[in-house]
Amino acid sequence: MPGLDALIAPLTREAFFDRHLGREHLISTVDAALPGWPAFNHALERATVEDRRRFGFSRERDVEFDPDDIWLRNGGLALHKLRARIRDGHTFIFNSFNLHCGAFSALERDIHDLFAESVNVNCYLSVRPRIGFGPHWDDHDVFAIQLEGRKYWALYGFTDAAPLDRERCTPLPDGAKPVWEGFLEKGQCLYIPRGCWHSAVSTGSPSLHAACSLNGVTGADVLEWLAACARDHPALRAMLRPGPPGHGDHARAAREICDFLTRQATPDVIERFLKDRAMQAEPRQIAGLPDALIAPQTVSDGVEIHYFGPAQPEIWRDGEQLVCVIGGVEVRFAPACRDALCRLAEHGGAPFAALRDAAPQAHVSDVAELAEALERAGAAVMLPGSLTGVDAAQ
Repeated sequence: MPGLDALIAPLTREAFFDRHLGREHLISTVDAALPGWPAFNHALERATVEDRRRFGFSRERDVEFDPDDIWLRNGGLALHKLRARIRDGHTFIFNSFNLHCGAFSALERDIHDLFAESVNVNCYLSVRPRIGFGPHWDDHDVFAIQLEGRKYWALYGFTDAAPLDRERCTPLPDGAKPVWEGFLEKGQCLYIPRGCWHSAVSTGSPSLHAACSLNGVTGADVLEWLAACARDHPALRAMLRPGPPGHGDHARAAREICDFLTRQATPDVIERFLKDRAMQAEPRQIAGLPDALIAPQTVSDGVEIHYFGPAQPEIWRDGEQLVCVIGGVEVRFAPACRDALCRLAEHGGAPFAALRDAAPQAHVSDVAELAEALERAGAAVMLPGSLTGVDAAQ
């Protein structure tokens, strides 16, 4: 499965962000191998009743999740019952398919690195030309990738700009005409911005498509973050005394709020928000097995460190140590090791010897403690020799 660049080609990322992100749909042809029936069958054949919350069916706008009639007594998936429901006109929904198929790892890495967001990939399988969901809009952007067969899509545009709340969204007028309609063929990708009304229907032959969700940052997210920051200020946590409009306590609180916003809502507020978001984002994980299990107990020149944290970690001084936060976990290290961490973050991995060379003023034990602290925080894995386990995982 390709990364983001293959889904938007021939556009560059900058062109896609300028012209389409959150604004207008895009149809592209993916010039790369895609998972198809073999990968989907493999996941179904290994599914158990523990996965039931990921499965659902839709037909004629009725959606049912967590079905209880498609399981064998041994906990396996009753595939004959699944096939029967699909032949009967249901669309089968396999949520979080990317957790069962590693083919989406490149796209997951791209979205995580660009947006500090995890990717969720849902798959939809249908046969009969019946409406599964009807015209609707999603509260996230979607890349719909046709993995097998073909599907007919209709896009109706927006009734509200960048909506977030389904309960407050303007309904689609009766008789609305599509702004675009057509077939999505195997290997094609349709980008649908958040809030764009759309519907899809099969053509009478088996169709399998993947919907990759993308949640981006909004101004409302920044304001929510400022509200969370306000809770760190005792004056803003204080209860307001009851009283008539303009009561002295209300006026005091209003001044405190205005002062807080004046101090915090500066031109760099979005950059500060994004830095905090990057610090709190969970690092992308790899198992690194079996190499990570046999790495030397003592960090030495024979060890490779593979790093998963932010590419530009926010670092500050606290007393005699430097501190950064990765995945919400504080990592403390000696000031002389700053360049070693920057080397790791820039390249995503390095031999321990290269980290020593990057921080010549640091004691070797301090560099080793940095590597160990990163691993304890889930932001790195140490492997002996080369990055064998990492390469295999990717």
